[in-house]
Amino acid sequence: MRGLRLAVFFRLRPQLVAGVSEAQGDAIASRVGGIDGKGVPPPGSQVRSDLPRKKIAEEVEEESLLPPSPPPATLNPMTPELLSLAARAGALLKAQGTRIAVAETSSGGLISAALLTVPGASAYFAGGAIPYSARGVRGVMGLSLDDIRAQGIRSSSEPYALLLAETIRVRHGANVTWGLAETGAAGPSGNPYGDPAGHTCVAVSGPREMVRTIRTGSNDRAANMIAFAAAALLLLEETLTA
Repeated sequence: MRGLRLAVFFRLRPQLVAGVSEAQGDAIASRVGGIDGKGVPPPGSQVRSDLPRKKIAEEVEEESLLPPSPPPATLNPMTPELLSLAARAGALLKAQGTRIAVAETSSGGLISAALLTVPGASAYFAGGAIPYSARGVRGVMGLSLDDIRAQGIRSSSEPYALLLAETIRVRHGANVTWGLAETGAAGPSGNPYGDPAGHTCVAVSGPREMVRTIRTGSNDRAANMIAFAAAALLLLEETLTA
């Protein structure tokens, strides 16, 4: 508890006081002056001002008064395949001096994230959007689903994927050459249009247009999201090398 009070009083990093014992708390307190059980100096006591709080924290760590901080958890949704596909697509975009914008739904941002793992991605990545809902489609893409349906186009279809790819490219300005889009049903159930989980359509808009329908045959939502992103990046690579 005293370690926690010390953290509050001295604004030490939380990991510096995790698991602090009473004896350790007393040892730390003795370095900086009297501190009572509430974590404040008792009346009439003087807290040392010659040791800045950062210095106190550093010395505490160096003398191993506290247990070492655990390493941060490894959180990396990027598979080797995604990283490889993104690296190849990024290299092609750089070599061609072109830029790209991305609109994705069921892949949830993984396409953009993969492209941004490449060092120097700012040279070719203009921006991305996840128009996941009708409100998102209106707000981010400037499209009305009612108007789209009136044209006989529905989501999770090849025409809709092409529309998203073209729209995101145009909305990012004349200096963006390519638009890449994905629209599907990650699962575990299908969509209202009868497409099963694992169905998606990916499209590229630009000097060349390509569109493709993918069906993984799986209802694993997370696995499908990765597969959709990989399919989109592969289509982009094929378009750039066509």
